[in-house]
Amino acid sequence: MSEWSKPIEDFLNERMMKIRIEDVAANYNTEKALGKSLVIDYEEIARFNPQLADYFIKYPDEIFACLNETASKIASAAKKTAINVRLRNLPKEYSTTVQQLGAIHLGILTQFDCVVTLTSDRLAQMEQSTHTCVFCGKVVERKKTKTSSIKMDEQCECGHNSWVLNENLCRFIDVQKAQCQELVEKLSNPMQTPTMDLWFSDDLTNHAVPGEKVKIIGVLKTRPKEREKNVFVRFVDVVGVEHLQQDVEDITFTKEEVEEIEKFAKREHRDDILEDSFAPHISGMGMQKKALILQQLGGTTATNEFKREQINILMIGDPGMAKSELARYNMLIAPKAIRTSGGGSSGVGLTASMERSNEFGGWVVKAGAAVLANNGIVIVDEFDKMSDVDQGLMHEVMADQQVSIAKAGKTLTFQAKTGVLAICNPKFGRFDVTQPAGGQFNISEALRQRFDLIFVLIDKSTKEQDYETTEHISRAFTNESDPIKTEIISPEKMKKYIAYAKQNYKPVLKNSEVLESAREWFVGLREKCKNANIPPMPYRFFESLVRLAGAFARRRLSNVVEKGDVLNAQELLKYSLDQYLIDPKTGNVDTTLDEGQGKLTKNGKSRTMVFHQAAQAICKEHPNGISERDLKRQIMEQTGMEEQQCWDVYAFARSQGILKFLNNGLLVYKDNMR
Repeated sequence: MSEWSKPIEDFLNERMMKIRIEDVAANYNTEKALGKSLVIDYEEIARFNPQLADYFIKYPDEIFACLNETASKIASAAKKTAINVRLRNLPKEYSTTVQQLGAIHLGILTQFDCVVTLTSDRLAQMEQSTHTCVFCGKVVERKKTKTSSIKMDEQCECGHNSWVLNENLCRFIDVQKAQCQELVEKLSNPMQTPTMDLWFSDDLTNHAVPGEKVKIIGVLKTRPKEREKNVFVRFVDVVGVEHLQQDVEDITFTKEEVEEIEKFAKREHRDDILEDSFAPHISGMGMQKKALILQQLGGTTATNEFKREQINILMIGDPGMAKSELARYNMLIAPKAIRTSGGGSSGVGLTASMERSNEFGGWVVKAGAAVLANNGIVIVDEFDKMSDVDQGLMHEVMADQQVSIAKAGKTLTFQAKTGVLAICNPKFGRFDVTQPAGGQFNISEALRQRFDLIFVLIDKSTKEQDYETTEHISRAFTNESDPIKTEIISPEKMKKYIAYAKQNYKPVLKNSEVLESAREWFVGLREKCKNANIPPMPYRFFESLVRLAGAFARRRLSNVVEKGDVLNAQELLKYSLDQYLIDPKTGNVDTTLDEGQGKLTKNGKSRTMVFHQAAQAICKEHPNGISERDLKRQIMEQTGMEEQQCWDVYAFARSQGILKFLNNGLLVYKDNMR
């Protein structure tokens, strides 16, 4: 090691390097991340001494120990010690991925990009101990090394082996355990996500939080696994951290790719080709495919931080309507996406959580799918299988684009600028086409209004359509091309097109004439609701209209939202609203149908309100409970509601816990309970 002491001293005593060390000493901050660190670019070392740079890679523990000691001596004039030397910008030949980290990387310096998924509380690690002999009072100091912990088992000169640890004279540093996983956009198989434990020390602690995308520079090491012989756990001892831009910003393009993308954007049938190329093995569903592409592109760039740009989509339909197939193809073209199941995930698994960990010590923060997919898409299959509590946790993600945690005296907020694609079945398994589709959702109204687009997929059988669909499926098995679809582009090219559009185009709606046409259309919808004596269309749908118009502008690679974009957005939004807000009996839009209420009664009260008033009064007359059959019969007699209408509101009241069963099997109304 001594042979490298002189080159290291010469390097750190260079004029500019010495000034940087003195600057760190002058601004020494034990509370700030990297407040005690000198960050050096690898290129600086390689230019000064190529052999020293090579030694950095092969023997990092020894070289960093010498660097830290030498830098601390140079800074001693300011009475500051323990300067940490950090490294950044390793050459590409020393880069790897979480998935590829293996035995060949043990003990050498390497770097990789990852996303932090879990962090522990800061812990205290003893770096130098002070022990006093109980019998003679001799004081002995011991230092911890990178490869061993402090042990005091030697015999004192007085012949005894009884030592007392003087904690107030010991030197401690902060340490923190963390866990990271492979970047979603780099996964070859999104269903298998490699992870790696990280070890942060001193002023690197709390430098990275769950959900952040970072470049880690460190040394892969092992430690014995508890209670298992000859089994070792891998971890990375981190010596440098760089915060990276999130989402699609890392995707690069060649000059040829840019020219091809720009040329394609000007083609006359560009939109048709994009839609035909999305899941070409699935017949029809042009509107749904169009919407999923727009979701990937994102909406109008918001100048107000409280207005989201991400588009949320709900696809609800009968079994066998290719909902999951569309979602699977969505993963192929998404620059960044995570897929999970509502039936197999808790609400905190989708957002974020804080829990105790014996392995990591104390409280750990875990990032969920929505946080990890920040600036991308999270796909939630079986959304209806989530409990009401878990669905409620998605409100903040879909409305405010963030996740907040308040637990154990801590308050944390994570970014979750994530578009949500939710997939589910109707609450009775299949849709009853004789009843409003909106009343057959198993999702609360408040959460439902967070979706910009809702698509109802009903398996309607006609001979012509069945022949067309089966013919399309047959071509998928025989590898025959569709004669109607003349051109199909690959998922990889679609991903590149989407990434390029998101990187380079930020559409805004500034033209007053275009904005006025959007307002007129929406105000007209509210007027129709008013004339039909039903609650008005919520203002959230106007925001959806603006977002969708921006996505149409970005699809054609434009920074300006034009009137044609607004018209396209109106068509798509109307198609969505018509699917679940149309009363099959009257053929008119009815905003109350998504509550399972039906129309307003003659006195202006909604059926939900009438139902609850009647249910509460009836249950009050039966303090010990009433049977389900008798309750519904009396409500229908008193209100004149039809059986299906009564059942819809009843089922919703049960799911919300407003009507509860007692142990005797009878129902009570929650507000009547004492």
